[in-house]
Amino acid sequence: MDTPNSSLKSHAPKSSLSSSSDTPMLRQQGDSTLLICRNKHWKYISAYNGAWLSITTRQLDLLGSLNFNSPLPRHVEPALLFDVIKIRKLIDDATELAIKAASGFGPSPTASSTGFGEKLSKARILKMRQQATQKLSRAYKIDEIASSVSIMQSSSILEDVAKDVLKREPSDLDARYVHFFHEKIPSRNLVDSTTIESLTDIIAESPREPALLRTRAVVRAFKMDLSGAIQDITDALAMCRFQSSQHTGASKATDLPQNPKLFGDRPIREEEQPSSLEGQLYFHRASYNLNLACQNLVGSLPKHSDSNNNDIADHESRFEEPRKLVKTYAKRAIRDFLSLFSFLDYSPQWPPQYSSQMALRADAIINNTRYRGSEPATPPIPPTIYPVSKLFEAVAPGDLPPLDSNPLTEMLTFHPLLIESLHCFLIAHALAQTSAKEISRHALMVARLVRLDNGYPIFQSIKPAALGTWIEILNLTDNWIQLDQSWDALCMFSVGRDVSQHLHRNGRPITQELGGAVPEPPTSSAGRASGGVSTKLLRRWSGDERSNPSSGMDRAYWVSRWIREVPMVSGTAKRKKRAKKTSSDGREVDTSGKES
Repeated sequence: MDTPNSSLKSHAPKSSLSSSSDTPMLRQQGDSTLLICRNKHWKYISAYNGAWLSITTRQLDLLGSLNFNSPLPRHVEPALLFDVIKIRKLIDDATELAIKAASGFGPSPTASSTGFGEKLSKARILKMRQQATQKLSRAYKIDEIASSVSIMQSSSILEDVAKDVLKREPSDLDARYVHFFHEKIPSRNLVDSTTIESLTDIIAESPREPALLRTRAVVRAFKMDLSGAIQDITDALAMCRFQSSQHTGASKATDLPQNPKLFGDRPIREEEQPSSLEGQLYFHRASYNLNLACQNLVGSLPKHSDSNNNDIADHESRFEEPRKLVKTYAKRAIRDFLSLFSFLDYSPQWPPQYSSQMALRADAIINNTRYRGSEPATPPIPPTIYPVSKLFEAVAPGDLPPLDSNPLTEMLTFHPLLIESLHCFLIAHALAQTSAKEISRHALMVARLVRLDNGYPIFQSIKPAALGTWIEILNLTDNWIQLDQSWDALCMFSVGRDVSQHLHRNGRPITQELGGAVPEPPTSSAGRASGGVSTKLLRRWSGDERSNPSSGMDRAYWVSRWIREVPMVSGTAKRKKRAKKTSSDGREVDTSGKES
């Protein structure tokens, strides 16, 4: 897992973002302690692995244009892809500046003959490092998870560039923000080595930056201040919506003018490109609400050591409030996950020739060859497009093919956090005490989408932690939603999770040509209907057993007890109807700042 295995304590040591931020606590650790950059502790970094880290930015630009100018639903969420392309360019530029500053020499007319450029002044070196930190700061503000992954793949010289700027300019906001991510702390000890004061100071000086609130929310969540994290994300969402309403460019990919050709190559100017920030914020707030729901599980269930059923009945009232909180936070998580899903599209009638065209054109870009094929014929009836959120409404669309049909006739917009979100969505429904029949229907829909999840040739598919948790919940509850097959079988990859296997003209997955790993096969080819999980998988996701209901197999244990032991909780459904307005992208948003 990406989550650091650190103990959660209520009092963390103070630190600052100045150049002298090597705290006494770190110095007392001794030389034997492994110190690594703080950004290497960030959750979900494995979800962003893929070829986008290694191919050229020119190839990324071409893939971004191809992705956007292709028919709906687009292969990768356009805002996300545009953002990772920006991040790659910013980090590549920052690396070049940092290397030049470290060498102390710049370009000069005599460099080709002498082998050395012009010696740089201290002021010029500082200026170059400041420019590098500005680019890194912008990258982190776009998407701190993707930026952390890209920087880990880049030169280690970036780790100290902000620290070098702070030695000369201790008040530099960009350098302070970047140094927060790059400060060396003991490995797997982020909680005890991090405070929010430094980020709070930066936010006070730059109060209109929703990305800064997102970063502080992530730190609050690590330190289990989930209510504070949710408030930061809610404030950031309000800023984000306001800024989107003032922005003259597109707020969503569908707002952009479409290319009349099926697969065009019209470049999209940066000011026209949508941002993925709003989707990031919904994901984080949904995750924190789910964690809060899980935190309240401990107080909502009796201890197994108390075997006196009469005594448990006498004290049932003390479980009432925690149980209401579990359901309340779970419902808020469901709502935010659905908001994230609304940014992604699904088609049940995807023409296979479209997928073939996409694969061949992407192949030409990756291999630096010219595509010489013809434009595919437009189908007489355009494919039906649904937002993914619509698939989870009370009545699902009626034109969906059978679950065991060929997935090449369906299409799903890829997002690196979608599979994690879908399984968390199911867990939230279990905590919200949605009926087993409805959860079963949602689970089959999730299985359908998991089969279609494919980010080639840009992203590499992974098995997220929530998948292991969900499988173990099914196991511990004896398949309480009565699925006919194991979870592995429902999400079976036998038809080909990487559909490029069926589309590539040589029959070889493009992910292999890029050096990426093919997604792992199921942990078991057969199994009980409860979704049996292997011992190896259990070990991978288990921590200190039963100690932390907010993560891993501990979450599975507490959720399964909730499903088995807690009667239907009432008193959480009725609420005042909140005012809503239509956002700039046509979606309804809650204006109250609180979640239902």
